[in-house]
Amino acid sequence: MFDDKKQILELNPSKTIVSDDILWKSFREGDDTCYEAMYRKYVGVLFNYGMQVSPNADFVKDAIQDLFVKLYSNRTRLNENVNLKFYLFTALKHNMYNTLRGEVDLERIENCLTEEIPDYTAEDRVIGQFDNQDLSNSVEYYLSALTSRQREVMYCRFVQDLSIDEISLLLDMNYQSVQNIIQRSIKKIKQNLV
Repeated sequence: MFDDKKQILELNPSKTIVSDDILWKSFREGDDTCYEAMYRKYVGVLFNYGMQVSPNADFVKDAIQDLFVKLYSNRTRLNENVNLKFYLFTALKHNMYNTLRGEVDLERIENCLTEEIPDYTAEDRVIGQFDNQDLSNSVEYYLSALTSRQREVMYCRFVQDLSIDEISLLLDMNYQSVQNIIQRSIKKIKQNLV
């Protein structure tokens, strides 16, 4: 555990002082300070990801709260070695989909899961054409032209920096399909640039 638990509570989410592995291990062992630090570190990125799945902010906040309550309640039964960020994204997605399954939004989920799967080409060439400031200023405009599935994949890949393998697992898609969506999304964005 940690000598100075205040060090953990003062974590700045943009700076990793304590590794995710240490947070997870200590949380599983019953350290509430690490649980709080884990929440503080990931609540913002989980909210942003959740908003890619559902535009209802209250629903997303409730799903995040439910996720952390379930984590706390089941801490002793959780897997020992996990990629924390990926684990939280996957758990939130499942939590949201399970909640929606019982509501009228089931048709919306099914539509997302059956969208046409596009082709893949080199993503780096297009992304490299943007400098960071232009990309951050224009991202909302360009993403609005994409389908919800394309936005979700692009968000996971370029905002959360998940690997294509992780996105494949998170969205229950094969590797090539994720690459295809990225390529088509970049193509669509590129067409809007002209």
